[in-house]
Amino acid sequence: MVDSDLLRHGQSLGLQSQTLDSADAVMTLILSPKLNGHDPYAYLKDVLTKLTTQKKAIDELLPHNWSPASISKV
Repeated sequence: MVDSDLLRHGQSLGLQSQTLDSADAVMTLILSPKLNGHDPYAYLKDVLTKLTTQKKAIDELLPHNWSPASISKV
């Protein structure tokens, strides 16, 4: 989630809460794999590739379950 100081700062700059929500979502996508010890780029590339082909076992794609060894060469 967006830090409350950042939220206040964003609001003081006139940013809409929708913009701040979008920033929050992007930061979550980047920080979740990082907090689980993964390279965010490698994680996102692998997951976004697999989402189009892998319909089962979506749980395996969550940052806390994903492993770099599952990277497919494209």
